Amino acid sequence: MSLELLNSNELIALCRNNDQQAQFEIYRRYNKAMYNTALRITNDVVLAEEATQEGFILAFRKLHQFEKENSFGGWLKKIVARKSYEYYKEKFKLQRLDNTKEIVQEEVSNSIIEDEDRVKTLLRAMEQLRSKDQLLLRLYYLEGYDHNQ
Repeated sequence: MSLELLNSNELIALCRNNDQQAQFEIYRRYNKAMYNTALRITNDVVLAEEATQEGFILAFRKLHQFEKENSFGGWLKKIVARKSYEYYKEKFKLQRLDNTKEIVQEEVSNSIIEDEDRVKTLLRAMEQLRSKDQLLLRLYYLEGYDHNQ
């Protein structure tokens, strides 16, 4: 008997016994709708594909929890939607982390440039001083000597 002729409940019964052909038939019937759901949530083709695949895998693992009174498509859609939201949140978190890294790197770069400018200005100003005064400032600020030494 061809699996294409079976209704969803009959296929699910076979899937519960780990029938891979029945699983493939369920996948074939519902894949496009589940992918479209995932794509609407993630707005990302790769994430939608991953969420759809993970959703099907999870659904096959939890098939014992599915109750016949419910719509299998609706039950599967909830699983895929949850996976899609997880992927979307993870992507959003990573994007925020990347943005934060960029901001910190930019601020560090700017502060380094500002510090370098200050050092150059200070060195130019010190060059204007007498040798003895330059030595005193270097000993105090750069070498850590106190006034008494």
